[in-house]
Amino acid sequence: MKWILCLLIQMLGLVPLWAADHSILEYGAVPDGQTLNTTAIQAAIDAAYKERGGRVTIPSGRYLTGSIILKTGVEL
Repeated sequence: MKWILCLLIQMLGLVPLWAADHSILEYGAVPDGQTLNTTAIQAAIDAAYKERGGRVTIPSGRYLTGSIILKTGVEL
């Protein structure tokens, strides 16, 4: 039954209620406006995706980044 719910959530692009928050700071992001944080942001997105959905949070600060790839079920 749970796999049906997970499939439905993924097909609709929703974030499940049990999804965890992933702060980019936990993945090494530095809010100084000079450090390139692309790898840390992408790592947080990838971790949320591997858990079948989640939320990536970006705390206050200035974050320099390049291109990132958003994934299904991940809220930024």
